[in-house]
Amino acid sequence: MAHAQLAAQLITRLRLKQLALLTALIERCDAGPWRELVAVIGNSGNAGSIALHARLGFEHVGVLRKVGYKHGQWVDTVLMQRSLGEDKAMIPQKQAI
Repeated sequence: MAHAQLAAQLITRLRLKQLALLTALIERCDAGPWRELVAVIGNSGNAGSIALHARLGFEHVGVLRKVGYKHGQWVDTVLMQRSLGEDKAMIPQKQAI
């Protein structure tokens, strides 16, 4: 098997694992008391991470410009957000103490 072919297979497996892990995390959070998930992606050039989050329902909500320094250059940070469960958008009721 050629090195390029092996590398492609390993990258595919890694991407599938990333998808499975993030999907499982979203499911666990959805079952809990949380209302929103926020992704902070440390470089606006990280198209793979941005695409993965978008595929799982995260929406682009902002960019922090030039807040990181990596490999000799300033980088932006991308903010993405995903709402959990529709009923979690309701205003919480006061609880008796």
